[in-house]
Amino acid sequence: MQITTVSFGNFRGQSGEYDLGQRTFITGPNGSGKSTIVCAAYFAIMGRLPGYKVSQMVENASADDMWAKVKIDGRTIERHVLQTAKGVSTTVRIDGEKIGSKDAEATIRLMLGSGPALLDMPAFWDCSATDKRKMILKLTAAELDGKDEKIKAERNAKLAEKHALEKVLAELVATHAQKTRPIGSAPKMEAEVSELDAEINNLTAVIATGEANERTKKLYDERIAAKPEIEERLALCTIERDAYAADIDRNTARISALEKKEREAKEPEGVSDRISTESEIIIQRVIIAAQSRSRACGKCGLLHDIQEVLPSHENIPAWNQWVLAKRDREMELAALEDMLSQNEESLRIIEHKKTELERDLADSDAAAKMQADIGPGVDPESRAMLLGLEDRRTKIRATLKELIAWNEAEAAIEKHRARVNECSDEVAVFGEKLAEAKAAQAEGIKEIEDTLAKRSASILSEGRLRITDDGKDMAITWEREGRPEVSRNTLSGGEQQLFDVALGHALAPEAVICLEAGEVDAENLERLAHKLADVDCQIVLASWFDPWVDMPAGWKKVEL
Repeated sequence: MQITTVSFGNFRGQSGEYDLGQRTFITGPNGSGKSTIVCAAYFAIMGRLPGYKVSQMVENASADDMWAKVKIDGRTIERHVLQTAKGVSTTVRIDGEKIGSKDAEATIRLMLGSGPALLDMPAFWDCSATDKRKMILKLTAAELDGKDEKIKAERNAKLAEKHALEKVLAELVATHAQKTRPIGSAPKMEAEVSELDAEINNLTAVIATGEANERTKKLYDERIAAKPEIEERLALCTIERDAYAADIDRNTARISALEKKEREAKEPEGVSDRISTESEIIIQRVIIAAQSRSRACGKCGLLHDIQEVLPSHENIPAWNQWVLAKRDREMELAALEDMLSQNEESLRIIEHKKTELERDLADSDAAAKMQADIGPGVDPESRAMLLGLEDRRTKIRATLKELIAWNEAEAAIEKHRARVNECSDEVAVFGEKLAEAKAAQAEGIKEIEDTLAKRSASILSEGRLRITDDGKDMAITWEREGRPEVSRNTLSGGEQQLFDVALGHALAPEAVICLEAGEVDAENLERLAHKLADVDCQIVLASWFDPWVDMPAGWKKVEL
């Protein structure tokens, strides 16, 4: 595909018609319209200019009608933009025939094929990193789905969820640790509340019907009859409580004695300094073996065994006895502390039981005192009994509420702990998926790199193009043997143009490659022209600098 003619009117304030060859060198001073020729060709083909709206282009034109026209392989594409009172209107003509916008774009796509007709390399480098990456992927037909970034975002979201759950879990555990579990079970408390409800309802009915005296007397009789049993149980409970209290005092004293003994026990001098880390490990094994023999046969050869693995020292037997005594004290101290904890819990339970028995005994004594005062009708004692029952029910309900809250807190902790574990498993799965996606992404980048290297091999006499991609920016560098890998910005002017031609041809082999060589000196411009002489795509090179009296073979000059 070759553009043979570019013509335009009122385009960026300029008009003209220019013939292009397979190799065209456009020269002229700054502002003479070198870039305008390329922009007009681009607009005629694409219907737009990067960085401009059509309305802005008309505003900058010298007349209301702005147009651009190109001739490609014998066919013409012409676009007119007209500024009217109603706004901006655009018309398209293909081979001189006016065609609707949708049909025109479809016809142009058929003319051009899959790739672009013109690739403006300066405009390409002016694009944002994201746009350049999209263009490279589109022109190389590469399939980089970006799954690695999506999975990474999902994994980070799951990690954030896990950290939030861990924070909530820590708060729940800390709050729960400050509370004590109420004694009793929820089903028993609920049954007791139900019994009290029934008793309160019955007593209320009895009081209402004037039968309170008989019922109260009967109730008092029951409570008085139960007094001996209550006293016996209370005595046993008191004895058991005193026993637990004595155990606590005794174990506390033993713990204090052991801690004092541990503070006073001193390690024999001159032994530890001579025992290396490896010797310590050997000694520990010898101690364990010697203790095993001692338990099996009643004898202990620990001193003899240690002396076999350590250098002779006069304090070794004493050190051996010190180690064994320290080990025994630590084991005994741990056992005593565990026993003390159990004793304290048992004491708390028995004191709660004793409190309940004392309350029952007080009820029995009160019943004996009030029995003689029962009079006819609804007596005050019945009402007092009713208030007592209601008070007892209120306290049980409060305890039941605390117990339910305790159980719910434990359930919430377990639920959050399970959710944290689930999140950990999901994060691990995302990690595996991310590794797979990164491997697939790297394979896709390798395919793009191989495609560019293959297409640019005919232009680059040495080395190859390399690509690095972070999902947002796709950097392209030139790797040559014996020289460091470099980016376009670090190349000289002539090398930059050669790099652009190689990259442009690799991205769009059928496109017209447009270059700007304003800062390339005569020698490098001459060398560049000869290197590009055999490239099988159309090239348009613009420069304000004109080093040639006679153009190199195969090149056409356009002077502005």
